[in-house]
Amino acid sequence: MDIQNLYSVLFESAAEGLVVTNQSGNIIKLNQRTEELFGYLEYELINKNISILIPEKYRGNHSKHTEAYMQNPHKRSMGKGMELYARRKNGTVFPVEISLNSFSSGDDKYAMALITDITERQKAEKKIIELNQQLEARVEERTHELEVINMDLQEEN
Repeated sequence: MDIQNLYSVLFESAAEGLVVTNQSGNIIKLNQRTEELFGYLEYELINKNISILIPEKYRGNHSKHTEAYMQNPHKRSMGKGMELYARRKNGTVFPVEISLNSFSSGDDKYAMALITDITERQKAEKKIIELNQQLEARVEERTHELEVINMDLQEEN
């Protein structure tokens, strides 16, 4: 397998959505996982601005963020400690984590986004929080019962 084929296989087999944009934020390449995540076919996204994948209420500032990133490109994880959302072709919005990387080819600059749908992770985290709250309530209830029993025993003695 030559190196070009290897890169292609790696790009297409990634578990995350991969989107490559040019300096203007227009999509120039994506993998099959991106099609699955967003419900678009490749030809529907090529040469479209990346903002097509962003919910409308967040689009306003995104072009400024893209511009700033391309002026000072660096590896960057997004979504840790903040909530990020993406928008599917059918309009549904879902939570994501995004990692950005940049690269150059000649004078041209590019950004590559690795997109992970974190819907299931968020559901699991929410369930853990609910279970912990139930456990804490149960512990408080049992502690109160024990305090009452203890007071009753002290009165009897």
